[in-house]
Amino acid sequence: MKNTLGSEGALLGPQRLLSLVIAQLVEVVDVASIVVRGLDESVKSSLAAQAKEHGRSMEAEVRDILTKAAHRPNIGVALMRAAQSVGGFEDLVIPERNDAARAVDFS
Repeated sequence: MKNTLGSEGALLGPQRLLSLVIAQLVEVVDVASIVVRGLDESVKSSLAAQAKEHGRSMEAEVRDILTKAAHRPNIGVALMRAAQSVGGFEDLVIPERNDAARAVDFS
């Protein structure tokens, strides 16, 4: 195979050209890792039991738990979605407040 000109006019060998084409075609996935130190042994045992119950490795179990926890909606969004799932809240009657604000007594 003969060399091909790159964007800067430099010659590209067949392997370099192939790697550039593959890089354009394949999405690169960046995978993060974390290390948890000081984990109580009872927590580790519980995770191992859960993983066994779900038929997966402890690493896969922890990954699933962390992914679900990180993607939980905030309470406001969760309440709004719950209200929408039962027909919304447009007809909710909100009583008018006519009382005066007062200072809190912490004594």
